Amino acid sequence: MFIGKTICNEATYCNGRPYSFQISLVKKIAYLLLFLLPCSIFAQTTKKVAFLGNSYTYVNDLPSLIDSLANHQGDDLVHQQNTPGGYTLNGHSTNTTSLSVIAANTWDFVVLQDQSQAPSFPYAQVITDVYPKAKILCDSIRAANACAIPMFFNTWGRLNGDPQWDSINTFSKMNQRLFNAYEHMTKVNDGMLSPVGLGFNVVFNDPNPIVSHSQLYAGDGSHPSIFGSYLAACIFNDLIFETQSQANTFLPNGMTQLEANYLKGVADQVVYAATSPIFDYTAPVAAFNFTINASDVTFNNLSEHAYEYAWDFGDNNSSNLENPTHTYNQTGTFQVKLTAKYCGRQATYEQSVNITQLGIENTTIKVAVFPNPFQDQFQLLAPINASIEIVNITGKVMQQFRQTKSVQNIDLSDASKGVYFIKIQSEAQLVVKKVMKQ
Repeated sequence: MFIGKTICNEATYCNGRPYSFQISLVKKIAYLLLFLLPCSIFAQTTKKVAFLGNSYTYVNDLPSLIDSLANHQGDDLVHQQNTPGGYTLNGHSTNTTSLSVIAANTWDFVVLQDQSQAPSFPYAQVITDVYPKAKILCDSIRAANACAIPMFFNTWGRLNGDPQWDSINTFSKMNQRLFNAYEHMTKVNDGMLSPVGLGFNVVFNDPNPIVSHSQLYAGDGSHPSIFGSYLAACIFNDLIFETQSQANTFLPNGMTQLEANYLKGVADQVVYAATSPIFDYTAPVAAFNFTINASDVTFNNLSEHAYEYAWDFGDNNSSNLENPTHTYNQTGTFQVKLTAKYCGRQATYEQSVNITQLGIENTTIKVAVFPNPFQDQFQLLAPINASIEIVNITGKVMQQFRQTKSVQNIDLSDASKGVYFIKIQSEAQLVVKKVMKQ
């Protein structure tokens, strides 16, 4: 469904210096087509999306391509755009039309796309001219609708890079720099990333592509051809409607079914492959630790991106408090479940609580972690002979050991950056500590 756009007939370019990229996701995309399963559509989903960008969005009318994909899978895209040629996030952050578009509807997503080179400029310039403007726009989006999600349109490096600077004089170098900048903006603004640049990279690295890398570009080697825009539309479709485009029957003019199937497979690979980065930074993350004092358990909520909470204490009792304290009336092991919610989305996290005695205060054990956050190693202060378990945010056990001295060095240099939980179980108490690897 189309409800309005601002038209600009010319694309302009900045005289700046872009940057670098090298991500290997797949060797052969064609094999993917054998394994992707169609998505069954049970009911129509309507999503409302505003697009703030420039000619990269306007050429081939990307929003309408996404809408056509949505319609062919039984869904609907309500959309509006302001996409003047060569426009930047800086320009959108003060443009009255852009700000009016943000306020015009209760958008599910507002897509933000910078000028094609700007996020690949020297870091000092990006930090000054790009990142603050992205924050201004995200603040405006959430002021208009707290549940709206800023979605950053990660564009692609030019076909042959930009020859004015050796740090971005190839597609791969420029593409990497763009990805790094858009990923950073997405993370710090709790947004979502539409990694279209990764899709271009997959085609670039495919030794036997059905659609070649050069075919993704218009004659200027910068703007997208219908193939490039269709690939972008499929990636957006996957993210906005949480679907797989491979089953979609929409075929743009000038494209064969084989070419369309290939590009849909690339899009699904980029969004759903296990080796891909995480593109959704807005989803709630549920987590908690707790301390036990006899039959009294104090829960410390460590959830992120959540504003509503539902606790199930495993004994037919519950709470909606953020950090509740619960008293058990019998001994035993109880499975405690926390559901963290935000704007209709939710995540759950569970831990076992072992109550060994009632009404008698246990001695609180002394536990500390330093430094926190850490880079590769940290020191753990805990009782000697305590059982230590380190798990990641998904619950996967990373290390298990016994504390052999009061202060022990813990090495997580091989672990990815992110949040980890340390479970310290002594005879008297179970304590869980949250640590952050930077």
